[in-house]
Amino acid sequence: MTSMGGETPILPMAIKPRGGLPAVPPAPRGEQVRSRARGLATLIAGLDSGVIDHRSAELAAMVVVVEGRVIDAIAQTPQAVVKGVEVLDELIEVHVDALQVIRVEPRLAHVLPAYWRAPGAAREIVRSFIRPGRRGAIAVAAPSGTGVLLFDENGVVASYRDGEQKPGSDALDELLADPDVVLSARTDAPAAAPPSQDNGRAASAAPGPPQPAPLPQRPLPGPPPMPTQGPTAGAAPQQ
Repeated sequence: MTSMGGETPILPMAIKPRGGLPAVPPAPRGEQVRSRARGLATLIAGLDSGVIDHRSAELAAMVVVVEGRVIDAIAQTPQAVVKGVEVLDELIEVHVDALQVIRVEPRLAHVLPAYWRAPGAAREIVRSFIRPGRRGAIAVAAPSGTGVLLFDENGVVASYRDGEQKPGSDALDELLADPDVVLSARTDAPAAAPPSQDNGRAASAAPGPPQPAPLPQRPLPGPPPMPTQGPTAGAAPQQ
């Protein structure tokens, strides 16, 4: 394979996304590679770490390759979404020249399949927003309907499903469980109340922590007394 020395161009989406998100993620940016392979199997075997991507009016597909082996793949047709090695069957009639080969780091290659394999975490995301010190609204959009959650620092205040208010905080569980759900949140921290003048005076008048008792003062010792000198030995006494 030879490098084309450029980054991946941004291609238009081939198939209308479901629920606001495409089943096949956009192709990652990276070094575009030109291959002399005549078939898909040879193309895969010669790729160390990268993505084989195809977009057309009838098919969107992505094959993730590491060390010449397919680790996962996904494809979307107007009829269905296909995952795993069965995606290669969808690409069997696609000419090699219509496949885009992008070299990416192995770390990115291993995490890409999480886009279509990892379970949805919509409920966890909603719970992460509803917590003390926050208030706002979360809009929920899924193929089966729409909803809104209004919450404050104490929890859910109101729930709406398809424009009608619904009782209970679990009124939108069906929408949140949809794998194609899309969330949009707006949050605002409540303004803190200014302290009153009474509170300010009480705070300033409040006694502080007890202070340690002072140490007793002791007089510093003075210099030692000078010895008195007597008459020098052998000297005659004065008359």
